[in-house]
Amino acid sequence: MTKHKIILDTDPGIDDFFAMLLAADAQNLELRGVTAVAGNQVMEKIANNARGIAQLLGWDCPVSIGADRPLLIPQITASQVHGDTGLGHFPLPAPQKDADKRLAWDFIYEEATALDGELEILAIGPLSNLAIAFLRYPDLPQKLRRIVLMGGATEWGNRGAYGEFNFYVDPHAAEIVFASGVPIDMVGLNVTMQTGISDEEFDDIARTVGDSRKVYSELLEFYRNIYRVNDLGFRIVAMHDSLAAAFLTDERVLEMQNAKVQIDCSTGLCRGRSIADFQSESPNARVAVAVDRPRFWDMVMHSLQNAPDVRVQSSASGK
Repeated sequence: MTKHKIILDTDPGIDDFFAMLLAADAQNLELRGVTAVAGNQVMEKIANNARGIAQLLGWDCPVSIGADRPLLIPQITASQVHGDTGLGHFPLPAPQKDADKRLAWDFIYEEATALDGELEILAIGPLSNLAIAFLRYPDLPQKLRRIVLMGGATEWGNRGAYGEFNFYVDPHAAEIVFASGVPIDMVGLNVTMQTGISDEEFDDIARTVGDSRKVYSELLEFYRNIYRVNDLGFRIVAMHDSLAAAFLTDERVLEMQNAKVQIDCSTGLCRGRSIADFQSESPNARVAVAVDRPRFWDMVMHSLQNAPDVRVQSSASGK
């Protein structure tokens, strides 16, 4: 079996966590490292989550720390969605391994050079680390196979009028990445919002994980309750980042179309908007336009069935 050699660039993050579970369950991914970027929470918490999840999943790869703020604009987080820790009340194990001494962009470049064009990036947070890597190492684009990212949308947004959170946090970084020349697969809100978990599926998850993995369903309940309590505009729990991870594992989960994508870096209503021109004769990305939800959902459930046992009870139900 040919394996995708990947670096996971992430800001965990509840939906990042479930994407990491899916990646851990995949048989055709070779994880070369994890790079942490500030986004869903501040870097101290993101770095702790990244290392703790790696410990939980038994990953022995380097975990490298990256950008603790956007390139040019003030930092924002999504603590109102992911909680004060970034992972609700999930009882992560204490990390036993120190973070890698290399900064994220240096680690990415070294791995890309060593793998000579085989490295792929799964980017499920703001794109600050990748943008800095491209600015610091102008020859990096020629060393990467592709980038699969969760970000953007073809119509509306979930932060501001049109901005998807990852692009809204650091639109300048997203613009640099899309201008890099690296092949890009963009998995945006237009497809991730089709992965919302129904009440029946919540019940299926609870039955699937059982008592030894109850904390996983409790974490999803925490996620759902946050949306209900704060009236964030969406009444469903969507598996945003997991869909990008699933696509890297099995491209049949998404239908893609070539497009020229540009990012609006202005302030105001259009901040972070991803403009996709499907008629362009010079596309710079493949953009997801439809999802095979049953195939994707089977992958999510399989990853939960194989998730590590966590027997410590949490209070993630919000009671």
